[in-house]
Amino acid sequence: MDVSSNIADLTEWMLSVPGPTWAAWFQAVGTLGGIFVAWKIGQEQWRQHLEKESLAERDSVKAVYVLISRSARLIRLAGEALEGPLPATPSYSSIRSIELIAAKLESFDLVKRPTPAVLRMSLAGANEIHKFLGDLKKAESSRALPSSSRMQWIASELERYGSALLEHYEINEENWSQD
Repeated sequence: MDVSSNIADLTEWMLSVPGPTWAAWFQAVGTLGGIFVAWKIGQEQWRQHLEKESLAERDSVKAVYVLISRSARLIRLAGEALEGPLPATPSYSSIRSIELIAAKLESFDLVKRPTPAVLRMSLAGANEIHKFLGDLKKAESSRALPSSSRMQWIASELERYGSALLEHYEINEENWSQD
């Protein structure tokens, strides 16, 4: 078969089809095209929504990590102050900072996208901080110095929680500004 004969047959067939049939075909093709475009737009909006949610979740992880790390550092410094030549209890401002961090971790104000892992680590961090504060209160009431090794252990636990949180979300602390 020749190409020119195929074109001639197609042209003959097209001329034999009545006008309203062509209108129906164009309407059907247009409808399918419209449905496809709407589906693609919805798909893109959903992708953008998921990306935004992912960023909010990562921000929550980072916020909890920063608070847990800050409290671990303050508690570690308090423990080191007890080991010096002139043992000293933590300052009022350090204790107040640690109390505020615990309250922030418990309130979830900074958690934009609460997930079980973020909530669990946030509460676990607050719990460790309360252990430290309880130890301080016990030592104060008995007029003794709190245990430096206990403070170091609590700080290590907080650091472990922070590291586990970053590891769970596969966030690298060194390059997290790129996330």
